[in-house]
Amino acid sequence: MNKIESLMELEVYYPETEEYSRYLSQIFSTEAKRKQPSAIVCPRNHQEVKLFIDYANERQLSYTVCGGGLSSLSIENGLICLALSQYYNKVELSTDQLSNGYLIRVEGGAKVGTIIEELDKVGCHLPVGVSPLPGLGLILRGGIGHLTRSEGLSLDYIRKIGFISVDGEELELFDGCAYPELWNALRGAAPRFGVVSWVELAAVPNNQVTVATFSCNLSSLSRWLDSADKLPATISASLVLGYNSSKQSAPVLFGYVVNNDISENALSDTLSSVNALLGDGTGINWYTPPQTKQYCQLPAFDIPQLEIDNSEITYIPFVKSYLINNRYLKYNAQILINAIKIAPNALCRIDLQHIGGANKTIQNGSVFKGREADWNLVITGFANSIDDSDRAVIWVMELIQQLDQAICGVYSVEIRPSRSETDTELNLAFGDNLPLLHKISLCYDKQGKFNHYPL
Repeated sequence: MNKIESLMELEVYYPETEEYSRYLSQIFSTEAKRKQPSAIVCPRNHQEVKLFIDYANERQLSYTVCGGGLSSLSIENGLICLALSQYYNKVELSTDQLSNGYLIRVEGGAKVGTIIEELDKVGCHLPVGVSPLPGLGLILRGGIGHLTRSEGLSLDYIRKIGFISVDGEELELFDGCAYPELWNALRGAAPRFGVVSWVELAAVPNNQVTVATFSCNLSSLSRWLDSADKLPATISASLVLGYNSSKQSAPVLFGYVVNNDISENALSDTLSSVNALLGDGTGINWYTPPQTKQYCQLPAFDIPQLEIDNSEITYIPFVKSYLINNRYLKYNAQILINAIKIAPNALCRIDLQHIGGANKTIQNGSVFKGREADWNLVITGFANSIDDSDRAVIWVMELIQQLDQAICGVYSVEIRPSRSETDTELNLAFGDNLPLLHKISLCYDKQGKFNHYPL
């Protein structure tokens, strides 16, 4: 492995060095940062990414790709980590000649927060997930967030992809290119086929929304689910069921309503939506009363805590993300309420990210499946280990089983390899496209170097 440094002129970190430890310490994923890659390679540009991939092919080396660093699969024991996040993380605005709007070119290691902050400077945005921390992996596999109901997924705004296959083939992909199957596959199932070095995204005019956040009693959930169907597509009503104290007192419903509108009626419309979701509005604890906010400065999609948790216990998040139909869920709110009440610890949470709306009507060839869903259900159990005997893992899987009739898809960002549910989740995520994706993976990764990514 020492030959990497001498042959390639790339910055490489090796075990037991300060740079190696520092890089791992800044990775967001608790699971990933605990692993021990054989080396960490830090390219500064597209040419260096290609240089490394060619080098790895010549020497039959397997590796992972670390962009945002949120995925537990971004680093693996004994494999090289291609650390795009270290230096290859810039964004650049340009003018879209066709629409007189803006495009933004995003390097492979950039984070979502960097993208929307840059777009904010020119009065624009991109509909992204609920956190600024993920990288391109989230955008390429969907990008479900507060504006999905009104504007669709992040991947719907991809205009070009700079791609290097595992076998080293460089391609620039776009709608109408010579590789339509790969273009569609990368928008929804990107990690398995190679390295996405950069993407070009179309910006959306306007950089402000109206937002309201608050907490209330869990008993409001049934009305919330029933009323959500009736809201206009411009308004999303997401929520978190969880705890506002590490002492695990009674759980609460944390509401997060976003109105993709800043007109003179936006504040009153937002408040009316909150009242429709909760009834007379009694018992609301406001964190953010209805107000206009920059899209890049929205409050965190987390329950504000009453005190800081000083516990030294480090849990590992075990996350499942399932796409859900409301026609079943709205009659089974009690399943969710009962589940959060018996959560193994106060860190566990159940998120319902409100989708549907305009997202149901978009058709652009991507392999993302589940646009008919009304919710993205994200269940996070904080476990001592990712083991089927762990209480948090059991809690997550039992809740999924109870909601089986409501499931219409799986958001592929949280599919783990080599688990009993993996094949079922892959079928739910990609359906009839799965054989095609297997064929594409064999075409662009002939030696199976990326088999550690589930497909």
